Amino acid sequence: MLYKESLQDGIEIVKNHADSVIWIKLDKDFFHLHDDVYICGGYLWGEESPAYNTVNIDFFDILEEDMTYFSDLGEVFIAGDFNSRTGLRNDFIPHDRLVLDTDQEDYVPDLPISRASLDSKSNNFGTRLLDLCKSSALRIVNGRLDDDYNKGMYTFLCNSGASVVDYLLTRERNFSCIESFAIQPFNEWSDHAPLRFSLFSRQANMKMLTRVSQNLSGVMIKRSPFARA
Repeated sequence: MLYKESLQDGIEIVKNHADSVIWIKLDKDFFHLHDDVYICGGYLWGEESPAYNTVNIDFFDILEEDMTYFSDLGEVFIAGDFNSRTGLRNDFIPHDRLVLDTDQEDYVPDLPISRASLDSKSNNFGTRLLDLCKSSALRIVNGRLDDDYNKGMYTFLCNSGASVVDYLLTRERNFSCIESFAIQPFNEWSDHAPLRFSLFSRQANMKMLTRVSQNLSGVMIKRSPFARA
């Protein structure tokens, strides 16, 4: 996980699970945000990986527990390689509605929002990721916003084909906070395409962008040159 030294006073690593799920906090005062922002950079070992059984950790359970905890403290964004193929399956509960007799009064039913993806296949990890989205009100940003809108570009490429396994997840209400989102071109350094997004931050007439680039190496945070001095 990399970030500029000039940003160290506004960034704190708040949780680390086996160097595979790492959470950082962006301080709301330092970055002029309405709330603190918690960003997770994650790599979930695939079931076929020799590393999968080296630690007795269910990373999907960890993500759900962390999501519940950090969402009470601020806004949450999760980015990484989850080895999860979700195809075009729903990450929301279809035909969801508020049932007054059983639901809490503050329950917000899921809205059906379309998502594009070049990858039409799914796997077991994909099912678990979709279950996480439904239980935590998270939504996949891929194929829905900005440069990747109505595309759902591949994020992994190998000799046997291409797939979408790298994602940005957040709550739907945070879509308007995302200034840009893109799956960048593949390069010589990795068989994964870098995922890049930037967040809005405003104070008076000044705007600061926090840019986060997620790839196999981790999360890199950059500050816009026109942010406040």
